Amino acid sequence: GSSSNKVPIGHGDVNVAVLSTAKMDAGALDPKTFRFGPKKAAKLGKALRDVNGDNRPDLVLRFGSVAAGLTCKTKTVRLTGQSPSGGKLEAKGTVTPTGCPS
Repeated sequence: GSSSNKVPIGHGDVNVAVLSTAKMDAGALDPKTFRFGPKKAAKLGKALRDVNGDNRPDLVLRFGSVAAGLTCKTKTVRLTGQSPSGGKLEAKGTVTPTGCPS
């Protein structure tokens, strides 16, 4: 993640990508196992597409900002899920809340 990861507060959805690598096919992951944000929201939607230009399909998950528990004070978020073998997957990223009062 980077500070350019903008997330809407109080409305809207957040797309989170799980990138495929030479050792992991993100398309083989079960999207139902993933949870996002402080409230561990379940996904609203999913898609497979190459988001980083490496010619591998990446898993893009969509979560509701409110359901995920994102607030104007949110600076980092966590995504958790399971590998096909049942192992734990976890990632943290930095975000910039948008739509907050100045």
